[in-house]
Amino acid sequence: MKKRVLWIPAGILMALAMPGFNLHFFVWIGFALFLRSLDRDDERLSARSLIRSALKGLGFGLIFFGISLHWFLPTFAHYVPEVLQSFPPFMGVIVFVLLILVEALFYAVFAVLYTLFRSRIAHRPALFCLFTGLLLFFTEWLRGIGPMGFPGYRFSDGLVNMGGLTQLAAFGGTEALVILVGVVNAAVYRMGWMNPAPAKLKRSWVFASVLLLSLYAFDSFLQISIPPVYPENGEARWVGGMQTMVSSEKKYSFSETEFIDEFADSLEQLNASYGNPDFIAYPEAHFMYDILWRTKTSEALKRFSAETGVVFVVPHLAQMSEEEFYNAVRIVTPENGVSETFYGKRHLNPFVETLPFERIFGMFSFIKFSNYFTPGPIAQTFEIRGRRYAFPVCFESFYSKVFEDFLNQKAEAFLVLTNDAWFTSSIALEQHFAQVRFRALETGKWVGQVSNNGITGVSDPFGRVVARIPPFERSLGVFLIGFSDHTRGFTFLDYRPLCLSAYGIALLLLAAIALTGKGKPEKPHDPN
Repeated sequence: MKKRVLWIPAGILMALAMPGFNLHFFVWIGFALFLRSLDRDDERLSARSLIRSALKGLGFGLIFFGISLHWFLPTFAHYVPEVLQSFPPFMGVIVFVLLILVEALFYAVFAVLYTLFRSRIAHRPALFCLFTGLLLFFTEWLRGIGPMGFPGYRFSDGLVNMGGLTQLAAFGGTEALVILVGVVNAAVYRMGWMNPAPAKLKRSWVFASVLLLSLYAFDSFLQISIPPVYPENGEARWVGGMQTMVSSEKKYSFSETEFIDEFADSLEQLNASYGNPDFIAYPEAHFMYDILWRTKTSEALKRFSAETGVVFVVPHLAQMSEEEFYNAVRIVTPENGVSETFYGKRHLNPFVETLPFERIFGMFSFIKFSNYFTPGPIAQTFEIRGRRYAFPVCFESFYSKVFEDFLNQKAEAFLVLTNDAWFTSSIALEQHFAQVRFRALETGKWVGQVSNNGITGVSDPFGRVVARIPPFERSLGVFLIGFSDHTRGFTFLDYRPLCLSAYGIALLLLAAIALTGKGKPEKPHDPN
């Protein structure tokens, strides 16, 4: 295959390495193909070569995100228009194309910067590999900042099932895993394509194979070294998550009576469980109105809590005024009923829950699912039977900063409450649930997820899935989670700003070294 089109299989392989596809071996070699496609051979650095690199980066990103997020297309081109009746299906197609286009632009930025520096660092193996890894980190960091930033679907997601290597995220965040992926792919690229002597080609590929095998051996060793799930010096509690299987059509059409009846019906699952948990959490927006101010609902919930002796964690849409809405979570206790205190989702999904840069993107207001929300004022946590829990909402599971804020409010365990009923693809559900495992590593705490159609389950502080409910089944999951002060001495979120700053400074230092050094012309052994 001609090297100029290697960005096509590169995008395909990296997408197939993501959760749900589960071909994670490709994460170590797919990006190397993309680097190969950026080779300039004897062409001088020019505006034309930079534009060509940018287009290859854009094409790579479009393929990668087009495959990784393919489930987004039927959601916005069929399911959402059918339920909300707010826009025609073809607009959903346009939204999907714009989404992957915006995300793909960041790989165009990577390609341009890489092309600018490549000739200055290619002859220095260690500098080249580390610079490439840090540049990939910088690209992903850019993609995650600002009101439209989204840090999801990073290459680090492809390592979620490599339970040994992912322990790096406990101390360096998923950013450390992104850097590792970049470094290894750069090394594979150097060994496979940058040696100008054909006689050494076979030896180079042997070295590349040894490198990859060593990664898997190291991963296995680390997995064996991880402590038991429930340490002897810790306490354990039973908590519940209700996988309701309530469709979006029903949510947007239910009357108040039907919402209450559905909640009562779900409690039948409690009789079939292993006993009463400390609380039962429900999926995001389980009630499409404010449960505090609807007397019929609040009284019914308090009665259900008193009859079962269980605390309920109930997500709903809270309304403080005609203009002030929250994607909220309240608890219901047998003693006090519905709490006045609530957690309001703080990191809102752009266009769906909030409209960034309204003057520019006002035309996309039709995408909103109900009302535009106000970000919650604080990272509110809830004390339930002596332990303090945090309940992030939906895609907040992708944002380490959200969990950092909860830790500052003394959170001891996390349960993400999400509404994934819009997604009928199991790949989408696996990709979302993978974030639970990374956030568990970064916080050093137990992190779970409750979703109406899946996946509902929990991860221990080492990123191991301890229990989960199969998707697309109505069921109550009762999970035993642990509390211990001795899981780790420190974790990534204890010094996250410092760690990210260190990555950035390292990239700037390597760039300075590259700029002060003398570049060498590229002499690849194979022009194809």
